Amino acid sequence: NEFYMKLWNTINSGEIWSGEILNKRKNGSLAWELASISALRDAAGKITHYVGIEEDITELKDTMNMLEISRGELKNRIDVMEKNLLLARSAVDAFLQKDFPETENLEIAYRYLPLEQIGGDFYSVIENENGLNIFICDISGHGVAAALFLSLIKYFSESILDDFCSSPGRYLEELNNIYWNKVLPSYFFSAIAGCSTLGGQLRFTFANGGHPHPVLMKKNGEIFFIGENDTAVGVFENQLFREYNTVLEKGDMLFLYTDGIPETQNSSEIIIGYDESLLKFFAEGRRETLEETLDAVIAQIIEFRGDVKQEGDILLLGFYSV
Repeated sequence: NEFYMKLWNTINSGEIWSGEILNKRKNGSLAWELASISALRDAAGKITHYVGIEEDITELKDTMNMLEISRGELKNRIDVMEKNLLLARSAVDAFLQKDFPETENLEIAYRYLPLEQIGGDFYSVIENENGLNIFICDISGHGVAAALFLSLIKYFSESILDDFCSSPGRYLEELNNIYWNKVLPSYFFSAIAGCSTLGGQLRFTFANGGHPHPVLMKKNGEIFFIGENDTAVGVFENQLFREYNTVLEKGDMLFLYTDGIPETQNSSEIIIGYDESLLKFFAEGRRETLEETLDAVIAQIIEFRGDVKQEGDILLLGFYSV
Protein backbone atom coordinates (compact mmCIF):
# COMPACT_ATOMS: atom_id res chain seq x y z
CA ASN A 1 0.00 0.00 0.00
CA GLU A 2 0.95 3.67 -0.05
CA PHE A 3 2.55 3.51 3.41
CA TYR A 4 4.99 0.75 2.46
CA MET A 5 5.70 2.30 -0.94
CA LYS A 6 6.86 5.50 0.76
CA LEU A 7 8.85 3.44 3.31
CA TRP A 8 10.81 1.55 0.63
CA ASN A 9 11.24 4.60 -1.57
CA THR A 10 12.81 6.39 1.38
CA ILE A 11 15.13 3.51 2.20
CA ASN A 12 16.14 2.77 -1.40
CA SER A 13 16.90 6.43 -2.00
CA GLY A 14 19.61 6.17 0.63
CA GLU A 15 17.78 7.80 3.48
CA ILE A 16 16.93 6.38 6.88
CA TRP A 17 13.25 5.70 7.48
CA SER A 18 11.92 6.12 11.02
CA GLY A 19 8.39 5.59 12.24
CA GLU A 20 5.82 3.29 13.79
CA ILE A 21 4.95 -0.05 12.21
CA LEU A 22 2.27 -2.56 13.10
CA ASN A 23 3.93 -5.98 12.70
CA LYS A 24 2.84 -9.52 13.34
CA ARG A 25 4.69 -11.52 15.96
CA LYS A 26 5.67 -15.16 15.47
CA ASN A 27 2.69 -16.23 17.58
CA GLY A 28 0.38 -14.34 15.26
CA SER A 29 -0.38 -11.43 17.58
CA LEU A 30 0.06 -7.86 16.42
CA ALA A 31 2.63 -5.53 17.90
CA TRP A 32 3.42 -1.88 17.43
CA GLU A 33 7.12 -1.16 16.88
CA LEU A 34 9.15 2.01 16.70
CA ALA A 35 11.61 1.28 13.90
CA SER A 36 14.53 2.84 12.05
CA ILE A 37 15.49 1.13 8.78
CA SER A 38 18.33 1.88 6.37
CA ALA A 39 20.00 0.16 3.42
CA LEU A 40 23.64 -1.08 3.23
CA ARG A 41 25.37 -0.85 -0.14
CA ASP A 42 28.53 -2.34 -1.60
CA ALA A 43 31.34 -0.45 -3.32
CA ALA A 44 29.32 -0.27 -6.51
CA GLY A 45 26.37 1.29 -4.68
CA LYS A 46 24.20 -1.80 -4.93
CA ILE A 47 21.97 -2.55 -1.93
CA THR A 48 23.15 -5.73 -0.23
CA HIS A 49 21.39 -5.64 3.14
CA TYR A 50 18.80 -3.79 5.17
CA VAL A 51 19.48 -2.89 8.77
CA GLY A 52 16.68 -2.15 11.18
CA ILE A 53 16.44 -1.20 14.85
CA GLU A 54 13.09 -1.96 16.41
CA GLU A 55 11.50 -1.31 19.80
CA ASP A 56 8.23 -2.83 20.93
CA ILE A 57 5.93 0.06 21.92
CA THR A 58 2.68 -1.89 22.12
CA GLU A 59 2.20 -1.23 25.84
CA LEU A 60 3.04 2.45 25.34
CA LYS A 61 0.47 2.72 22.54
CA ASP A 62 -2.14 0.97 24.66
CA THR A 63 -1.44 3.36 27.53
CA MET A 64 -1.68 6.38 25.24
CA ASN A 65 -4.98 5.12 23.84
CA MET A 66 -6.32 4.68 27.36
CA LEU A 67 -5.18 8.19 28.26
CA GLU A 68 -6.90 9.56 25.18
CA ILE A 69 -10.11 7.81 26.13
CA SER A 70 -9.78 9.09 29.72
CA ARG A 71 -9.12 12.61 28.41
CA GLY A 72 -12.28 12.42 26.36
CA GLU A 73 -14.30 11.18 29.32
CA LEU A 74 -12.81 13.90 31.53
CA LYS A 75 -13.68 16.55 28.96
CA ASN A 76 -17.25 15.28 28.83
CA ARG A 77 -17.48 15.42 32.62
CA ILE A 78 -16.05 18.95 32.68
CA ASP A 79 -18.55 20.02 30.03
CA VAL A 80 -21.38 18.63 32.15
CA MET A 81 -20.04 20.39 35.26
CA GLU A 82 -19.75 23.69 33.40
CA LYS A 83 -23.33 23.38 32.18
CA ASN A 84 -24.48 22.60 35.72
CA LEU A 85 -22.57 25.61 37.06
CA LEU A 86 -24.16 27.87 34.46
CA LEU A 87 -27.60 26.57 35.41
CA ALA A 88 -26.81 27.02 39.11
CA ARG A 89 -25.50 30.55 38.50
CA SER A 90 -28.68 31.42 36.60
CA ALA A 91 -30.75 30.03 39.46
CA VAL A 92 -28.85 32.06 42.08
CA ASP A 93 -29.15 35.20 39.96
CA ALA A 94 -32.90 34.62 39.78
CA PHE A 95 -33.03 34.28 43.59
CA LEU A 96 -31.46 37.68 44.18
CA GLN A 97 -34.00 40.46 44.46
CA LYS A 98 -33.53 43.29 41.96
CA ASP A 99 -36.58 45.43 42.72
CA PHE A 100 -37.69 46.56 46.16
CA PRO A 101 -41.05 47.71 47.55
CA GLU A 102 -41.65 51.40 46.92
CA THR A 103 -42.51 53.35 50.06
CA GLU A 104 -42.95 57.05 50.80
CA ASN A 105 -40.53 57.30 53.69
CA LEU A 106 -37.90 54.59 53.09
CA GLU A 107 -35.45 54.20 50.19
CA ILE A 108 -33.84 50.80 49.61
CA ALA A 109 -30.82 49.94 47.44
CA TYR A 110 -28.02 47.39 47.30
CA ARG A 111 -24.60 46.64 45.83
CA TYR A 112 -23.45 43.09 45.12
CA LEU A 113 -19.99 41.97 43.98
CA PRO A 114 -20.03 38.17 43.68
CA LEU A 115 -17.03 35.97 43.10
CA GLU A 116 -16.66 34.23 39.74
CA GLN A 117 -17.83 31.15 41.59
CA ILE A 118 -21.43 30.84 42.68
CA GLY A 119 -21.80 32.73 45.92
CA GLY A 120 -23.60 32.02 49.16
CA ASP A 121 -25.24 35.41 49.89
CA PHE A 122 -29.00 35.89 49.90
CA TYR A 123 -31.35 38.69 50.87
CA SER A 124 -35.01 39.63 50.57
CA VAL A 125 -37.16 42.65 51.35
CA ILE A 126 -40.87 41.78 51.32
CA GLU A 127 -43.74 44.12 52.02
CA ASN A 128 -46.54 43.08 54.39
CA GLU A 129 -49.62 44.83 55.74
CA ASN A 130 -47.67 46.35 58.63
CA GLY A 131 -44.43 47.28 56.88
CA LEU A 132 -41.43 45.34 55.59
CA ASN A 133 -39.80 42.00 56.36
CA ILE A 134 -36.05 42.02 55.80
CA PHE A 135 -33.82 38.97 55.61
CA ILE A 136 -30.11 38.61 54.83
CA CYS A 137 -27.93 35.52 55.18
CA ASP A 138 -24.53 34.15 54.27
CA ILE A 139 -23.72 30.46 53.87
CA SER A 140 -20.24 29.00 53.68
CA GLY A 141 -18.95 27.57 50.43
CA HIS A 142 -19.54 28.19 46.75
CA GLY A 143 -20.55 26.28 43.65
CA VAL A 144 -23.51 24.04 42.92
CA ALA A 145 -23.88 23.05 46.60
CA ALA A 146 -24.25 26.72 47.54
CA ALA A 147 -26.91 27.19 44.88
CA LEU A 148 -28.89 24.21 46.15
CA PHE A 149 -28.64 25.37 49.74
CA LEU A 150 -29.70 28.90 48.79
CA SER A 151 -32.77 27.48 47.07
CA LEU A 152 -33.70 25.75 50.33
CA ILE A 153 -33.15 28.94 52.30
CA LYS A 154 -35.33 30.92 49.91
CA TYR A 155 -38.11 28.33 50.08
CA PHE A 156 -38.18 27.83 53.85
CA SER A 157 -37.56 31.48 54.76
CA GLU A 158 -40.55 32.57 52.67
CA SER A 159 -42.79 29.66 53.67
CA ILE A 160 -42.80 30.68 57.36
CA LEU A 161 -42.92 34.45 56.82
CA ASP A 162 -46.67 34.90 57.28
CA ASP A 163 -46.63 33.14 60.66
CA PHE A 164 -43.67 35.06 62.12
CA CYS A 165 -43.57 38.34 60.18
CA SER A 166 -43.85 40.46 63.33
CA SER A 167 -41.34 38.52 65.43
CA PRO A 168 -37.83 38.21 63.92
CA GLY A 169 -36.61 36.20 66.93
CA ARG A 170 -39.30 33.56 66.54
CA TYR A 171 -38.74 33.63 62.80
CA LEU A 172 -35.06 32.65 63.18
CA GLU A 173 -35.96 30.07 65.82
CA GLU A 174 -38.41 28.37 63.45
CA LEU A 175 -35.91 28.53 60.59
CA ASN A 176 -33.29 27.03 62.88
CA ASN A 177 -35.63 24.15 63.83
CA ILE A 178 -36.42 23.48 60.16
CA TYR A 179 -32.77 23.20 59.23
CA TRP A 180 -31.90 21.16 62.27
CA ASN A 181 -34.68 18.64 61.73
CA LYS A 182 -35.29 18.61 57.98
CA VAL A 183 -32.11 19.63 56.20
CA LEU A 184 -28.55 19.10 57.47
CA PRO A 185 -27.82 19.42 61.19
CA SER A 186 -24.17 20.19 60.39
CA TYR A 187 -24.91 22.86 57.77
CA PHE A 188 -25.30 26.31 59.33
CA PHE A 189 -25.40 29.90 58.14
CA SER A 190 -25.41 33.42 59.55
CA ALA A 191 -28.53 35.56 59.15
CA ILE A 192 -30.38 38.66 60.24
CA ALA A 193 -34.17 38.72 60.18
CA GLY A 194 -35.92 42.01 60.71
CA CYS A 195 -39.19 43.86 60.33
CA SER A 196 -39.76 47.55 59.87
CA THR A 197 -42.86 49.66 60.36
CA LEU A 198 -43.59 52.23 57.67
CA GLY A 199 -46.42 54.31 59.09
CA GLY A 200 -45.36 57.16 61.36
CA GLN A 201 -42.15 56.39 63.24
CA LEU A 202 -39.84 53.96 61.42
CA ARG A 203 -38.92 51.25 63.89
CA PHE A 204 -36.55 48.42 62.91
CA THR A 205 -36.82 45.23 65.00
CA PHE A 206 -34.37 42.44 64.30
CA ALA A 207 -32.69 39.26 65.50
CA ASN A 208 -29.14 38.29 64.65
CA GLY A 209 -27.93 34.72 64.14
CA GLY A 210 -24.14 35.00 64.02
CA HIS A 211 -24.18 37.72 61.35
CA PRO A 212 -22.08 40.93 61.19
CA HIS A 213 -23.74 43.72 63.15
CA PRO A 214 -25.97 46.21 61.32
CA VAL A 215 -24.52 49.71 60.97
CA LEU A 216 -26.69 52.71 61.80
CA MET A 217 -25.61 56.04 60.29
CA LYS A 218 -27.43 58.91 62.03
CA LYS A 219 -28.27 62.16 60.28
CA ASN A 220 -26.08 64.05 62.76
CA GLY A 221 -23.01 62.05 61.61
CA GLU A 222 -22.92 59.54 64.45
CA ILE A 223 -22.23 55.95 63.26
CA PHE A 224 -22.40 52.79 65.36
CA PHE A 225 -23.23 49.09 65.39
CA ILE A 226 -26.60 48.04 66.73
CA GLY A 227 -27.68 44.94 68.64
CA GLU A 228 -25.83 41.77 69.58
CA ASN A 229 -25.66 38.47 67.76
CA ASP A 230 -26.58 34.98 68.88
CA THR A 231 -25.35 31.67 67.50
CA ALA A 232 -25.56 31.06 63.75
CA VAL A 233 -28.69 29.37 62.42
CA GLY A 234 -28.52 25.58 62.39
CA VAL A 235 -25.76 25.11 64.99
CA PHE A 236 -27.86 24.11 68.02
CA GLU A 237 -31.27 22.57 68.28
CA ASN A 238 -33.91 24.78 69.93
CA GLN A 239 -31.65 27.86 69.72
CA LEU A 240 -33.25 31.08 70.99
CA PHE A 241 -32.70 34.45 69.32
CA ARG A 242 -33.02 37.81 71.06
CA GLU A 243 -34.71 40.79 69.46
CA TYR A 244 -33.42 44.35 69.26
CA ASN A 245 -35.14 47.61 68.32
CA THR A 246 -33.95 50.86 66.84
CA VAL A 247 -35.71 53.92 65.47
CA LEU A 248 -34.84 55.31 62.04
CA GLU A 249 -35.28 59.06 62.13
CA LYS A 250 -35.51 61.16 59.00
CA GLY A 251 -32.07 61.31 57.37
CA ASP A 252 -30.78 58.11 59.04
CA MET A 253 -29.26 55.28 57.02
CA LEU A 254 -29.18 51.60 58.00
CA PHE A 255 -26.79 49.09 56.45
CA LEU A 256 -26.81 45.28 56.40
CA TYR A 257 -23.93 43.39 54.79
CA THR A 258 -22.18 40.03 54.60
CA ASP A 259 -18.73 39.12 55.88
CA GLY A 260 -17.10 39.70 52.49
CA ILE A 261 -16.78 43.36 53.48
CA PRO A 262 -15.09 43.14 56.93
CA GLU A 263 -12.93 40.22 55.76
CA THR A 264 -11.60 42.04 52.69
CA GLN A 265 -7.81 41.77 52.81
CA ASN A 266 -5.09 44.01 51.35
CA SER A 267 -1.56 43.23 50.15
CA SER A 268 -0.23 43.50 53.72
CA GLU A 269 -2.63 40.69 54.75
CA ILE A 270 -4.62 43.14 56.88
CA ILE A 271 -8.41 42.84 56.86
CA ILE A 272 -10.88 45.67 57.26
CA GLY A 273 -12.20 44.02 60.41
CA TYR A 274 -15.43 44.01 62.39
CA ASP A 275 -14.62 46.92 64.71
CA GLU A 276 -14.17 50.67 64.52
CA SER A 277 -12.09 50.33 61.34
CA LEU A 278 -15.21 49.12 59.53
CA LEU A 279 -17.26 52.04 60.86
CA LYS A 280 -14.58 54.36 59.47
CA PHE A 281 -15.27 53.04 55.96
CA PHE A 282 -18.93 53.94 56.34
CA ALA A 283 -18.15 57.33 57.86
CA GLU A 284 -15.79 58.29 55.04
CA GLY A 285 -18.21 56.93 52.46
CA ARG A 286 -21.16 58.98 53.61
CA ARG A 287 -22.77 61.07 50.86
CA GLU A 288 -26.00 63.01 50.35
CA THR A 289 -27.97 60.07 48.88
CA LEU A 290 -28.17 56.36 49.63
CA GLU A 291 -27.05 55.39 46.13
CA GLU A 292 -24.00 57.65 46.33
CA THR A 293 -23.14 56.36 49.80
CA LEU A 294 -23.28 52.72 48.68
CA ASP A 295 -21.03 53.49 45.72
CA ALA A 296 -18.55 55.37 47.89
CA VAL A 297 -18.32 52.58 50.49
CA ILE A 298 -17.79 49.93 47.80
CA ALA A 299 -15.17 52.12 46.10
CA GLN A 300 -13.24 52.36 49.38
CA ILE A 301 -13.36 48.58 49.82
CA ILE A 302 -11.99 48.03 46.31
CA GLU A 303 -9.29 50.65 46.88
CA PHE A 304 -8.32 49.02 50.20
CA ARG A 305 -8.03 45.59 48.53
CA GLY A 306 -5.81 46.90 45.75
CA ASP A 307 -4.43 44.14 43.53
CA VAL A 308 -5.36 41.39 45.97
CA LYS A 309 -7.86 38.89 44.59
CA GLN A 310 -11.37 39.15 46.04
CA GLU A 311 -11.86 36.24 48.44
CA GLY A 312 -15.57 36.50 49.27
CA ASP A 313 -18.86 37.78 47.97
CA ILE A 314 -19.51 41.43 48.82
CA LEU A 315 -23.11 42.36 49.57
CA LEU A 316 -24.22 45.72 50.95
CA LEU A 317 -27.92 46.46 51.56
CA GLY A 318 -28.94 50.00 52.52
CA PHE A 319 -32.05 51.73 53.87
CA TYR A 320 -32.56 55.51 53.98
CA SER A 321 -35.30 57.19 55.99
CA VAL A 322 -36.62 60.15 53.99
